[in-house]
Amino acid sequence: MKEVSDNIFFNVKEIETLSIPSKTVLLEEGKIADKIYLVRKGCLRLFFYNEGKDITFQFFFEGDFVASFDSLYRGTPSLFSLESIEPSEVVSIKKEDFFYKIIG
Repeated sequence: MKEVSDNIFFNVKEIETLSIPSKTVLLEEGKIADKIYLVRKGCLRLFFYNEGKDITFQFFFEGDFVASFDSLYRGTPSLFSLESIEPSEVVSIKKEDFFYKIIG
């Protein structure tokens, strides 16, 4: 896992490693995503509310990248929330640094 994050984020200005407890919300539905996350340990979920019910539709595990990509790319409010479901460690990178690394 360390090799993946080191290679992907090498020379990026702003990366942050977070150790978070379960039920930590990293992005709320309706907010604009400004970070992408790499799960180093633990599990995250993307979910939304439908008629008052919490609907989980995707899980992310060690080695997975996660963001509300449409929101991140277009700058529009996210249709989903992102939350840890167990104690987790994630690496975050800001939108600007991510696109700089990808586009150059």
